[in-house]
Amino acid sequence: MAYENAYQITNPDCVLLPEEICYMNWQKYYMDYHQHPAGSIEFNYIVEGTCYYDIAGEIYNLKKRNLMIVNGNTPHKLISPDSCINMSINYYQSELTPSIGTLSALVKAYPCLGTFFQHLNTGLVIQNARNIFHLLEEICNETNNKKDPYYLNILVNKALIEVVRLLSAEKSPTDTYVEQIKNYINYHFFSIENIDEIASYVALNKVYLQKIFRE
Repeated sequence: MAYENAYQITNPDCVLLPEEICYMNWQKYYMDYHQHPAGSIEFNYIVEGTCYYDIAGEIYNLKKRNLMIVNGNTPHKLISPDSCINMSINYYQSELTPSIGTLSALVKAYPCLGTFFQHLNTGLVIQNARNIFHLLEEICNETNNKKDPYYLNILVNKALIEVVRLLSAEKSPTDTYVEQIKNYINYHFFSIENIDEIASYVALNKVYLQKIFRE
């Protein structure tokens, strides 16, 4: 199936807001092709397990901590032959008055986001999106509870900025882990009980964590 349709900002004065959230353990599930409105973006974070995404006939193999970003208007489907815990968030372009973070203002402040949108024809994968997992969880929680659209707009814009920062990062995996460790220590210095807690956070073996941090 051939499909060529770059992501489009349908109205530069709109913002992206979460409209549909699905946090599921898909087991032996084969989804049908579906599409979302033009200008929508779908985030799929793999919490556990493995699955596949078929986007207009292009297959992506996904595993834990991968983030699948989909041009929502592209035909796509999830395939889970075994078990996959997937956090899925669909963002739609929405009017928000007064607006504090329009797409046009966001792209003007971060030109790399404009490039990201232009290249989002079908989908792309961030291999290790662990850094933004808690931000995506906060978006889910806010959507399901208080539903403050202005706060959600800030969270979604922050998630988009974090995505392009991850895509443009040229650090080695070791440097990325060390940065994660330092950030965790900075923010949890008074509550950390032991090194096992830090190792669990960055999903590393404790011995390997100590080795790379010393180096």
